[in-house]
Amino acid sequence: LPYSFSEDHQKSLVIVDLAPDGTCVTESVPLTVGRGVTTISGPIDELLDPTRHPEARGRFVRAIVTDRETVLDAKSRLERVYPYVVEIRLTPGGGPGPVPHLPAVEAMSPFDTTATFWTEIEGSAPEGELLDVLRQGVATATAVAS
Repeated sequence: LPYSFSEDHQKSLVIVDLAPDGTCVTESVPLTVGRGVTTISGPIDELLDPTRHPEARGRFVRAIVTDRETVLDAKSRLERVYPYVVEIRLTPGGGPGPVPHLPAVEAMSPFDTTATFWTEIEGSAPEGELLDVLRQGVATATAVAS
């Protein structure tokens, strides 16, 4: 049986037949291992497309989700396509680059601290509607804390 996702190769056993005269014959016999393992990787929408990884449907699946944005309910969503998904890794593609020199957190505004944290975690700066939601959230939290 495969004990990790690195064991996605064909399993086999070798039968060694030794004759009394010392000659040796070997035969490799492929084995079925029950449920195999596979790793799939990509953005959540691509992974949810049932035509992308049909070989993974009957296997134990490790899914590496590469979306830059937060993916909610990844496991339950992926289980609809891959019933044996056992591991989810959220790995935003690209990730953050080198962190520029930033002022001490104490010198940053609450919003700048939040936006910097978001950028480091998500791999890209908040934009558009998300930026507005973060601004409103920080303003509300700041007002409540005062």
